Amino acid sequence: AGEIQKSSRSFDPNLFLCKILQYLETPQYLRKSLFPMQPDLKYVGLLNPLDAPHHMRMDEDVLYREGVILDQPIKTSGKGGSYVNCGMRKNVQVDKKLKPGVRVTVEMTKSKKSSVKHFRGNVVSPITPRIKSGLYWGYNVRIAQNFSSVFTGSSYK
Repeated sequence: AGEIQKSSRSFDPNLFLCKILQYLETPQYLRKSLFPMQPDLKYVGLLNPLDAPHHMRMDEDVLYREGVILDQPIKTSGKGGSYVNCGMRKNVQVDKKLKPGVRVTVEMTKSKKSSVKHFRGNVVSPITPRIKSGLYWGYNVRIAQNFSSVFTGSSYK
């Protein structure tokens, strides 16, 4: 009684922590799309959400939003692009044709029509909200090979 059973599969605590940090950094409306069901993340929903500035609410009218490319073709002829789930009541049509399931940062464009079937936006670099508007836009997670590479391998100087 009281014996600890070791799992037969290998477990890397570094990868586990990395996965949890990435999960928490992801806005809640994107988590199901970007993190399929995994045994490692079975209880991660019990963690408190970060409520970070880039985790927008459904009806917030903001310039930038995080989204995931949908596997839904654009039916208008001549115009390429993709639909993006940005956690709003309507999907966002962007100007680039991208692979479904990819996480993107979208710069929203203002629409004059109030009854459009979808919103419009442009895919931008994830650092654009910080550079153009001074907004905090999340963090990046990486695994360092050793302690010194935590500092020498950083993209921040």
